[in-house]
Amino acid sequence: MAYYKRVKYPALMLFSLCMSLEAFGATTVSTSLSSLEEEKEQVQSKRPRIEIPATASSLVIENAALPTREDLYEGLQRKARVLISELPKAKPALERIERELITKIQSIQSTNFRRATELAGLASSVKMLKSTIHNTVILAARDCAHDDNVLGLVAITVIGSGALKNDLIKFSSLLGDKEDTQNIDCSVLMDVSASIHEITKDIVDPFQER
Repeated sequence: MAYYKRVKYPALMLFSLCMSLEAFGATTVSTSLSSLEEEKEQVQSKRPRIEIPATASSLVIENAALPTREDLYEGLQRKARVLISELPKAKPALERIERELITKIQSIQSTNFRRATELAGLASSVKMLKSTIHNTVILAARDCAHDDNVLGLVAITVIGSGALKNDLIKFSSLLGDKEDTQNIDCSVLMDVSASIHEITKDIVDPFQER
């Protein structure tokens, strides 16, 4: 928990700025700009024009665009609900893939030990993916309505789900690249990946290496 406290505030700020504009910032910015222009015209008609420094003007607009905690909570809950509903769909698909891999391993382990070892590595990847999905769903389902610590944890979970999406795509590609596994159906995994992409495409992952 100490790790999340250390990254809570920068993660929340990044999350606030990177959540979809149509959910948080666009309307606020438009309304604020319109109000500023009207106020400026009224002031200009009554007294000499006063130039506002560019830095100060930018600060006003930036502050106006920041979402409230309620906005952040609502948008975060929307994204978390997608994870909670979509990720469990991958579990039976992964269990089926694991069974198919084990069957293939048993059929070739005496004739092609090297390939059997590679398939065993893929089977291990299935177990890690299932564990990651399980933990992600548990964290995404945490009640963050009144606890900023939990809000930060759920935010990090949503951001981190982008890495899970990449892992599912990479795993599906590894199966599709080899003749003896390309017939394994990974369509469910790709559908889940697409659902994750929809809720993370507007988020920059601060933990992603550049």
